[in-house]
Amino acid sequence: MSESPPNGPKKTLPQAALLRRLDVLQQADLILHHTEDLDLLLRRFLELLLETTQTESGTLYLVDEQEEQLVFAVVIGPTGVDEALQGHRMPIGRGIVGHAAQKGEPIWLSQIEHSRHWARDLAKRSGYRPRNVLCLPLKAQGQVIAVVQLFDRPAEQPLDENELEFLVGLVNDLALKVENARLLDETREMVARQRALLDVSLELGTTLDRDRLLQLILERIIELLRAEDASIFELDEQKKELVLLKATRIAPDLLGTIRVPVGTGIAGWVAEHGETVLVPDVTQDERFYAKVDQETSFVTRSILCTPLVVQEQVPGQEGLSRRRLVGVAQVLNKKGGGRLSRVDQEIFEGLAGQAAIAMERTRLYQQINELFTSAIAALAEAMEAKDPYTRGHTRRVTAMSVAIAKELGLSAEEVLRIRLAGLLHDIGKIGMPDAILKKAGRVNEEEMAIIRRHPLEGARILQPLHHLQDIVCGVAEHHERYDGSGYPSGLQGEEISLAGRIIAVADTFDAMTSTRPYRQALPAEVARKELCDQAGRQFDPQVVQAFCSAWDKGRISPEKQDSLSEPTAAE
Repeated sequence: MSESPPNGPKKTLPQAALLRRLDVLQQADLILHHTEDLDLLLRRFLELLLETTQTESGTLYLVDEQEEQLVFAVVIGPTGVDEALQGHRMPIGRGIVGHAAQKGEPIWLSQIEHSRHWARDLAKRSGYRPRNVLCLPLKAQGQVIAVVQLFDRPAEQPLDENELEFLVGLVNDLALKVENARLLDETREMVARQRALLDVSLELGTTLDRDRLLQLILERIIELLRAEDASIFELDEQKKELVLLKATRIAPDLLGTIRVPVGTGIAGWVAEHGETVLVPDVTQDERFYAKVDQETSFVTRSILCTPLVVQEQVPGQEGLSRRRLVGVAQVLNKKGGGRLSRVDQEIFEGLAGQAAIAMERTRLYQQINELFTSAIAALAEAMEAKDPYTRGHTRRVTAMSVAIAKELGLSAEEVLRIRLAGLLHDIGKIGMPDAILKKAGRVNEEEMAIIRRHPLEGARILQPLHHLQDIVCGVAEHHERYDGSGYPSGLQGEEISLAGRIIAVADTFDAMTSTRPYRQALPAEVARKELCDQAGRQFDPQVVQAFCSAWDKGRISPEKQDSLSEPTAAE
């Protein structure tokens, strides 16, 4: 039971001693049943033990079974000892306390210096040199879950078997409470983990906003792992570099600028080998890449890093898939000086897997969107090829329509619809006779009647295309007039779709500022004045106002309209 047996056998206790023990039991009961916070519970119980044994200082260690280590949880003693030892770890089996944890039995040493197990380096670190010590393991279901050390009991008050037995019973009551608290924490953590995964899964099913998804995932990682920072790097396959894509504590202007070559640093090693790495102390790992800390002014102490991998179809091999790296995710530094654990790793890998899915879904959507918009651009180019006098007209109208839509504060989805409608607003002309479209002079009334059919003809062409149903109205109504005198349906005011009202302004402005065989282009300022004069008659006043506002901000100008990027989901 002890390296040095207690001084004296069991004795019959006098009534005063029995009353003191009863008082201690009552105090312990109050602490155990009325203190919910585990840290506070441990401190109060250690204070009670110090008072009961009349010892000067004490420590309480919790056992980390996964790491096979003891962790300083509570330190009560001379000034400076707490700061020196709080959060410190030591292997089970090392030191007197480790020996007690390994044996699972109390240890009493009347003279510490004579023990071969005494961890002198810790004494030196703390500046405290105790004379004697009592170590009491806390057991739950036969397993040691914590150890209490009580230092410097008065020499004139020897420890006997009776008192030791009382103290063992007392700490085992505490062990039961600690174990229950630990199980409760584990249950709460499991529930929180499942909730986080559910939240992310639900979000994955409702949005393609990659930044929003990754931000949610990183927030959940920080919350569940109680970490200081988390970040995601995206793989630049061409340059073989990891590019900082998202982070919780790094300035937004640094995103996209910080790059780590694959194979360099811990993140680069993870990308190269495709394995998760947990590094408790980066100063002891030669792979650590300090340049990122220098660029971000962040001090990294520990890293948990995992590859972001997706499964993709092997081209030309139906039913075969392969793993493809899309980036890496990492979490840095446990708050409060704690250590990232294997349990943290499991949680982290689960959420990081969701991040990989989010990144891949966005990539695939962008790929499909690019294919879709390229097809639309090809249709627009085919249409313009029939009418050499209006080459570039479609792109200019589209650019102005997008600028107006953004000035009106429309959502990204609505702006995208306006862009697509702008690109296809004249698609109905593709079936018009070349003799009319390429006529050098003015057209006659009969020819004009044919031309005026192009909005409805465009709607007819697009009608079978399910994905373009939202833009048909913009194509069909861009020649309607706000006062109801337009064509083809004579719609008035807000009977005309917003897309139709926006494109009408952009289309008319471009027509006025373009040279035709039968007239010269008007100066831009003159055309702008004409739009303002027609506000409320030919055009929606709010749309004209948005056009002028975008113009004043430099978002619309004649020389900028020939350059137009393809429509994207982000606009």
